[in-house]
Amino acid sequence: MALAVGLTPEILPMVVTVTLSRGALRMAAKSVIVKRLASIHDLGSMDVLCTDKTGTLTEASVHVERSVDGFGRDRPRVLELAYLNSFFETGVKSPLDDAILEHTEVDTTGWKKIGEVPFDFERRRVSVLVDNGITRLLVVKGAPEDILSLSSLYEGDSPEDLHPLDKGVLAQINAQFEALGQNGFRVLGIAWRQVGPECSHAAIGDEIELTISGDVLTIKGEKKKKEEKKGEKYHYVERFSGSFERSFRLPAEVNTDKVEAAFDKGILTITLPKSEEARTKEIKLKIK
Repeated sequence: MALAVGLTPEILPMVVTVTLSRGALRMAAKSVIVKRLASIHDLGSMDVLCTDKTGTLTEASVHVERSVDGFGRDRPRVLELAYLNSFFETGVKSPLDDAILEHTEVDTTGWKKIGEVPFDFERRRVSVLVDNGITRLLVVKGAPEDILSLSSLYEGDSPEDLHPLDKGVLAQINAQFEALGQNGFRVLGIAWRQVGPECSHAAIGDEIELTISGDVLTIKGEKKKKEEKKGEKYHYVERFSGSFERSFRLPAEVNTDKVEAAFDKGILTITLPKSEEARTKEIKLKIK
């Protein structure tokens, strides 16, 4: 008994390693290569696994879906303010800025930049001070929750129609943000503050008592088109060799019934029918 107790701690790492190795072999039989044995344990402890890869359903680009106020009403003014902010921002522009700047219908004629407070990850917002000869505005764009925490007013039907941002309205706007987020939208908060002509530069201390146009920008990933940009159509075909399975993208005119695939000594060979521009493709697989 004493010998068994003494050996258990010594052989336990070996037992765990062998057990995980057997799990890796079972995964390999399903065409999954395990690079780290500990991941077998991680996989076994999961209840729900969610995966995504940019490029499968989207084009790795975003576009402005809607510009609405905090109550969900369409508001073109939101996009105008956001465009001014992104247009005059001199820092590194994000994909969200690129999506906003696609809307070249927004007219910036007459507006000029006076100052700027660049984006940083602590504030999570960027501010620009702009002037059109009549009005001087500090336009702030950033994370909705941070924009709301700096706002004391909200915009009604017009820039002149301003109301106090009380708890009831704040709850409604927060609910709108959450609803948009649950529907897969990336939400940006837009707020502004009118300043006097004597204000000649922008500072972090100016980002107080803002007016949220009750406004948000909702941005969503752009779905891939069914056809490739070159105009060529493709379809997918699957071929099996024992427990090995692989999908191929082939031109639409290829007769998939005549496509041959063979897997031998780590080499997968695909042969297209001779009637097409026949070629062979070899894919070397290293399976450990």
